Amino acid sequence: MIVRNWPAIFLLLSGIPAYAHAKDDVCGFRSRTTGTVFSMSISRSMSFRNTPVEFKLCERKEPSQSFILINSYPTRSSKTSVTRQVRVDETTFVNLVSLYEKALEYDVRDDALGNDGSGWCLETTRGFTYSKACFWSPEYNTEERHLTGMLTLGRTLWHLAGMDADRLY
Repeated sequence: MIVRNWPAIFLLLSGIPAYAHAKDDVCGFRSRTTGTVFSMSISRSMSFRNTPVEFKLCERKEPSQSFILINSYPTRSSKTSVTRQVRVDETTFVNLVSLYEKALEYDVRDDALGNDGSGWCLETTRGFTYSKACFWSPEYNTEERHLTGMLTLGRTLWHLAGMDADRLY
């Protein structure tokens, strides 16, 4: 018997969501030195038509080949997304990993919610542990909600992507 979809079967049996590999074709599945380090998605407020932007930090064995994968929809009515890569040097890569580690200091019990605002999600696979945490507008009571790391990481990714800072929220 030949198993054609062995990565998805392995992921399913190991407890890692099968879709974690399927949607990471460009970055690849996380190994010790390659693949998706993390992904962060930011769904902006209703004033920007809630168009989501997703960032993935992709590591390569050769540090100069690492990059940020950016996936966005130009307008809310767009049915297709625009994907591009931004190369990062080794210093920037190390800085992003450090910011990511700080972003993981969030409080999972955060229950802040409002009528309008942005939604920020951080998704990661570490070993056999998969996690995804989403928060409403981390710029609101940032320190009290332990979201300083999340906010800093998101702003840094936004800046590195060359996106207009005024359109972040």
